[in-house]
Amino acid sequence: MRHGYRFVGICLLSAAIVMPAAIRSAGRTQDRDHRDDRRQDNRRAYDQDHRDWHDWDDREEGAYKRFLEERRRPYRSYFDVDVRTQADYWNWRHIHPDQGVQLRFYDERGRDWHDWDDNENRAYRRFMEENHRPFVEFSVADRGLQLEYWNWRHSHPNIDERDVNRYHDDHDGDYHQWNADEDRAYRRWLEENHRPFIEFSIGGGDVQAQYWAWRHTHPDYRTFYDPVGRVQVQWDDNEDRAYRRYLEERHRGYVDITVLNGRDQQDYWRWRHGHPDRR
Repeated sequence: MRHGYRFVGICLLSAAIVMPAAIRSAGRTQDRDHRDDRRQDNRRAYDQDHRDWHDWDDREEGAYKRFLEERRRPYRSYFDVDVRTQADYWNWRHIHPDQGVQLRFYDERGRDWHDWDDNENRAYRRFMEENHRPFVEFSVADRGLQLEYWNWRHSHPNIDERDVNRYHDDHDGDYHQWNADEDRAYRRWLEENHRPFIEFSIGGGDVQAQYWAWRHTHPDYRTFYDPVGRVQVQWDDNEDRAYRRYLEERHRGYVDITVLNGRDQQDYWRWRHGHPDRR
């Protein structure tokens, strides 16, 4: 009987020694896990091309996983992939906004709320360009900048779509309206430079500067000599469409006609005489 009490006493003493250490260890583990979770929640990612910061929350993680799925890539944390993959993601992200999410901001000047739609976003970017400010998301701008924008916005209403779509050309220091002709020229520039399509408004300062430099050497309408018909031909929209059809029929990627050698240019004009404009 005495031996039994002695055994029970040893067990109780061992438990008294071990339990506090286990509790402290568990507490440290929970604290560490909590800190790790808190670090994950507070993570922010910088978009180098568009020069802005993004909170890396559940919504951003979900969008990133959708990006990987569309490209059939195995999952790897955004913070562990290379810089090129991160840049690819942000380019994709800016043309894949969250579905069903509409941002709204309070205008202290007009004392009302505004939906942050495409028109508002373009107006804000124009405000930043006119004031020579580096771009930051409106949602993370300080209160002073937001108030300055709303003051500017009340004197720059949406007169029509043409008024909103104006961009500053640093090459010549002037403004251009973004109409159908400008959009076609921009898409041609992207194709010639083998770039994926991204809206000009979110292309970033470097992309826009490169486009304007190219644009000044590529006006809307050029004149070319047709050696088959021995006439000068204005290179308008009809001619551009015909030329693209010619390239497609020959399974050739798009290049400007000026890049073709003389023999290929003559081949196009011979083809053109047998393919008048479709009516």
